Amino acid sequence: MIYNEKMNIFNNRDEFIKARLEEKQKIFDKILKNFSEIALEAHVFGSSANGLGDEFSDIDFWATFFDEEVEEVINKRFNIFESIGEILIFHEAQQNYPLGGIYTLLLYKTDSGPIHIDFYLSPVASARLWGDTRILFNKRNLEIPKGEMIYDPKREKRDAQDRVKFVICMTFSGIKKITRKDYQFLDFLVEIYNDLRQKSFPEMAMVANQNSFETVKKILHNLANIANEQNKNAIYQIESFLKQVRELYS
Repeated sequence: MIYNEKMNIFNNRDEFIKARLEEKQKIFDKILKNFSEIALEAHVFGSSANGLGDEFSDIDFWATFFDEEVEEVINKRFNIFESIGEILIFHEAQQNYPLGGIYTLLLYKTDSGPIHIDFYLSPVASARLWGDTRILFNKRNLEIPKGEMIYDPKREKRDAQDRVKFVICMTFSGIKKITRKDYQFLDFLVEIYNDLRQKSFPEMAMVANQNSFETVKKILHNLANIANEQNKNAIYQIESFLKQVRELYS
């Protein structure tokens, strides 16, 4: 595993913002191209739909498939995801699965740091227009109801490294939350980290919320001691991103 591939260094915030938005647009264009070839319908929601996104915003992307075809798409989803870009880390929180579908949080590796995409793949039967939405295409003029997502109740047991991946992904979200002065998210981040420590890795040090980048830095440092090789690479990349953001936004 290679840990010395660093992101580009940006001299000022304007350069950083420009690079981030360009990288995100490139990934979005690939997502749209690839899914327009296989999905019946696709839409984005949240900041991707209402135009309020910034250089840290993720892309919430929903793709709808025939009920009888969605299982096959789910089985080959990582072939699709890998055709879009280099995957740094992913996590699939089962509580976010649409009924009969799947949810995948992905961080794509770019020269301006990780880009966060949330993919929701669902059958027609459980597709929903959730919150602020923008339709990207609708090949069969499907009548998709507006309303909250119908969640899948099924669960399967996961191992400790899966929970490590979840906390790592949340550290990345924590970086953008700090730039937006949303320190409540850090309470959540510290809570899930300390819960992971208590249940699976008591050798890790406890972390308190300092309402700063230092909180994320400590969590990443401690996670690196117990993470597997793949997760360590993601930690290294997020640490490099944290250092850059800290220099530009502190």
